[in-house]
Amino acid sequence: MNRFAALLDALLFTPSRNGKLRLMREYFAGESDPELLGWSYDFVGDLAETVSLIWPVSAHAQGEVPSLTEIVEQLRGASRAEVGRLLEPWLDALDATGRWALLKLVTGSLRIGVSARLAKIALAEWSGVGIDHIEEVWHGLEPPYQPLFAWLEGHAPSPQTGNLPTFYPLMLA
Repeated sequence: MNRFAALLDALLFTPSRNGKLRLMREYFAGESDPELLGWSYDFVGDLAETVSLIWPVSAHAQGEVPSLTEIVEQLRGASRAEVGRLLEPWLDALDATGRWALLKLVTGSLRIGVSARLAKIALAEWSGVGIDHIEEVWHGLEPPYQPLFAWLEGHAPSPQTGNLPTFYPLMLA
């Protein structure tokens, strides 16, 4: 209990994310308590981050992690039983941040402080296409938004949303 109390105290007074990660890694490396996952989840509040931090680092992990596109394609075609087989070598090959991102992607909980509106603004600034035009078609498209990116890159015309009504953002008075 003293080690756990010291960890909480140190985390409370450590302002940097990297410092907190270091403290938790050191604690996890020396702790085998079966309640650790529950405690860390309660403290961290994000299961993907908790698992990414306590995933055992394999000294002989080999293999390269495929690109994001390859991961999405492999997972899309995988059965529920195959997902674990796919994830394990990727988790072994990634660092804590990579494991966290992979788990956020796989679980679909990409709540990272970025709203859809902020993503649309970034796309508008990157592509030079007005945000109003992006919002008109956004609602009619599905991930991974290939027609949207082809249009924004200048390789295709504006995506067609079929019979869906056109979206116009509200104008606040």
